[in-house]
Amino acid sequence: MEQQQIKGEGYVGNMHVTMPPFDIFQSDSDGSVLWRGSAATLEEAKLRIQELATTVPGQYIILSRLSGSKVVVGSSDAAA
Repeated sequence: MEQQQIKGEGYVGNMHVTMPPFDIFQSDSDGSVLWRGSAATLEEAKLRIQELATTVPGQYIILSRLSGSKVVVGSSDAAA
């Protein structure tokens, strides 16, 4: 029987692996993005961004693996 793959899930060998549903990216002024981590909930992602922004202010993006929607947090002109 063939196994269905769900977004955010996969297999490593015979072990089932579930990825956290939210990815966190930092957006640079040149338009590039840097992956900064993942989170289990939207609230957890926002808290992680608050922590990151204390040392690297700027614009961050939370991307939902399940829906594909994104939330932009911060300001692109905050880093100077």
